[in-house]
Amino acid sequence: MTSINPDQEPKLLLEVLAEIKRVLQDRAIQLKRLPNVTGTHTSLEAISYRTGPVLEGYLDVIFGRDDGICWSFDVRWDRESWTIEATLDRKSLTGQKTVRELPVKTVAGFNDFVEALREVVRELLALDISEAGVGPWSAGVSV
Repeated sequence: MTSINPDQEPKLLLEVLAEIKRVLQDRAIQLKRLPNVTGTHTSLEAISYRTGPVLEGYLDVIFGRDDGICWSFDVRWDRESWTIEATLDRKSLTGQKTVRELPVKTVAGFNDFVEALREVVRELLALDISEAGVGPWSAGVSV
């Protein structure tokens, strides 16, 4: 990606966040059509913790009453870098278990952050539903 003018960074950030929100919502609509899916929920929000602000995004898919999977990511920033973490989790009455964890990405510059965030979300949503051990699914169904 070519370097952008620092004055354009806020606009680019909002554009990327809107794009990610749309991708999460589009995937939720796609998954809602699958057999056994009883609900979906997406979120993309900034949350303030004692350790600092975090951008959290996720797509929950619910099967039946108490079973589901969740694609989630979070972004943290400090004065030196952006850190992006992402997981595919299985949820049930007994709790939540991480099924797959993508490698943590840490990048220094804003331009690198924007590209890394897009890449992580793309890789996360490409993880196959069957990896979460939830089914039954139609043959070849993946997201």
